[in-house]
Amino acid sequence: MRIRSFHSILDDCLDAMQRGESVDGCLSRYPRQADRLRPLLQLAERVRRTRPVTPRPWAQATSWNLVRRHASDMRAGKRRHLTDAGHGIGWVRPAAVAAALLAALALGTGGTALAAQNALPNSPLYRVKLATEDVRLWFVFDDKHKADILLAQSNERTSEILAMVSKGEPVPENVLSTLSDRNGRAAEILAGQSDAGELSEKLRYQTEAQERLLLALWPDVEESAQGEYAQAVADIHNIRLSRGGALVAAVDPEELSAGVVNISGVAQKVSDGAWSVGGVEVRIDDKTIDSSQLESGVTGDFIVARSSNGRLHVLSFTNVKPDQSPAQAV
Repeated sequence: MRIRSFHSILDDCLDAMQRGESVDGCLSRYPRQADRLRPLLQLAERVRRTRPVTPRPWAQATSWNLVRRHASDMRAGKRRHLTDAGHGIGWVRPAAVAAALLAALALGTGGTALAAQNALPNSPLYRVKLATEDVRLWFVFDDKHKADILLAQSNERTSEILAMVSKGEPVPENVLSTLSDRNGRAAEILAGQSDAGELSEKLRYQTEAQERLLLALWPDVEESAQGEYAQAVADIHNIRLSRGGALVAAVDPEELSAGVVNISGVAQKVSDGAWSVGGVEVRIDDKTIDSSQLESGVTGDFIVARSSNGRLHVLSFTNVKPDQSPAQAV
């Protein structure tokens, strides 16, 4: 009997879900791969159900009016002059530059930009796709709207990663760095907003799903890409730790340099920050999501980062239901 690769099984499940099969239905067909498949399929389902962000009509109309006006001036050979050197200079010049760049995208390379909309990170058009995203953000002046678009762009990176994985392709550095960039910019904006509860919750939910995805894919990461992968996971994890406020402690990429392990067992507190899980010594502290909710004697599943010197640091955990029998340390 031919042994199927994990990528082939994932591809089969994604195709089945597009035809209407549930996540549980896919998992029941591949019980041996269920633990690795579950976060990927759940994330794929969330991505499928996420509505795309549509620019607000007034903002879209204003942006394109600026483009048309600037393009018309360029064709007529006109140049605008500031009559008051101090009035409006803080925003007029950036807006003019943005208009010129967007005009170039819209008028000069419109076909290329359109073709790049579905480009994946391994495509030559991917840089055009990212440049188009950046330029269009320059015309968004409402901070919450900008954060919403950044989160949508981050979600697009998730879709791209899933697409690459389903094709059996490695995940390149460019999509990981852009994912971190979009999340970081959105988090920075929302940290200064007192009424951004819904968007902050969206950021929390999305980064949790993204971290689960990247951690599930870790065994398939090529050695040459592990540095960028560790950086992306650390960035996402630290956004989750901040919860819109000041970051008390941050995970360093070096703490993930030797990969991630899963440990299941009873957690026993040894001393401040030092715990034993299934007989394995680990660190659980402010770098662990919801560390304050963990009590000694609780049985759970723990996702643990491993540094180059072998030090184990718990990133997150889930409690095991009472009727489940946890495995020993893995």
